[in-house]
Amino acid sequence: MAAIDPSFAQQMDVVSDGMDDPKKWEPIIEDTAKKYNISPLWLKAQLGVESGGKFNSVSEKGAKGPAQFMDATGAGYGIKNPFHPAEAIPAMGRMMRENIDKNKTSGDQNAIFNAYRQYHGGPDTKIWGPLTNSYPDKIAAYAKKLGWTPDQDISYAGYIAKQGKTQPVASPAP
Repeated sequence: MAAIDPSFAQQMDVVSDGMDDPKKWEPIIEDTAKKYNISPLWLKAQLGVESGGKFNSVSEKGAKGPAQFMDATGAGYGIKNPFHPAEAIPAMGRMMRENIDKNKTSGDQNAIFNAYRQYHGGPDTKIWGPLTNSYPDKIAAYAKKLGWTPDQDISYAGYIAKQGKTQPVASPAP
């Protein structure tokens, strides 16, 4: 009997967990947005651009899952199953927060866009081509369809402020 393809087995784990429906990703997206201070609209937009919201997406280059991690990159973020939204979405948020922090220059939009370019094309700017350079624009366009407006920053705090809510303040540790 032939062995089961590991990717197929990983995808079946997602189905058996009931996470094959992107609507069920909402709590993961919200938790990731809060933890890494990134607008949930931008996280959703990034998932939409990366995989079309499909947990079982595999690119021509081998990137897998809803956040399209390459195996080595995903492993570096602790991902065992790149198809599982509960692993891929928080790793995507963490990577984006790290990239944003590396590029941060007092909220400069270009710095934030460069963080998205790094997600797509890696840290070496010399190898970024037209697809990587246009990647943040695709995410911004998708985010606009979800309700983001350019007067709103891409932080979770900016998202909450736009909703007219206040961000909960964490209680100090005892």
